[in-house]
Amino acid sequence: GPAVPVTLDDVGGFHVRFAEKTEPTGDYTIKYEPNDGEACGALTVKKEAYRLPTFEAVLAGPARAPLDAPFSVNLLARFFAGGLLSDRPVTWRVTQFPLAWTPPGSDGTREGYLFSSDSRFSGDSAFRSTPVLNREAKTDAGGSAALALDPTAEPTAQPRQYLVEATVTGDDDIQVRSTLRIPALPPFVLGVHVPRYLPQPGAIEAEALALDPDGKP
Repeated sequence: GPAVPVTLDDVGGFHVRFAEKTEPTGDYTIKYEPNDGEACGALTVKKEAYRLPTFEAVLAGPARAPLDAPFSVNLLARFFAGGLLSDRPVTWRVTQFPLAWTPPGSDGTREGYLFSSDSRFSGDSAFRSTPVLNREAKTDAGGSAALALDPTAEPTAQPRQYLVEATVTGDDDIQVRSTLRIPALPPFVLGVHVPRYLPQPGAIEAEALALDPDGKP
């Protein structure tokens, strides 16, 4: 095969973008050959002819999930030409990421109210979550599959974003993957309004305000 010159960096590494067209399909071996030594670091890659997928995998779930209740993500695998993929393997993968979130209207537009922060829901400042979820399943007779997720099982109740991936393998071994991002938010936040200065001792008038994730009372 063709030799591609490389330049090593300070720690002995290099990066190559191999853009040459290679017509034959099959197994290819790539190895590093130094000028003054034996070849090393060989690896094998397989090149296959590109095939257009014959089906799609459609994910559906809530636009936003509450942190205090389970929710489901549904999958539908269907052929572009019509028909459904029944009894086909599905691989679910779910990862979680921290989400910086405050309810709309709690950023100073509601005069005098101080709103709860993440520590209202969790004593931990560092984001924690259950490990990455990997699960194998199959589509049913209607080409569907479902995955249930439960934010209440998490070690903290901090706002988070779920990244749900579903990979369906067709009869011809072509795999189609679909992803869906779902934010999980507190069911409500609490704001308190109290005088910031008392000219003389006496009763303290306090007002409380609960807002939903849309910022509505």
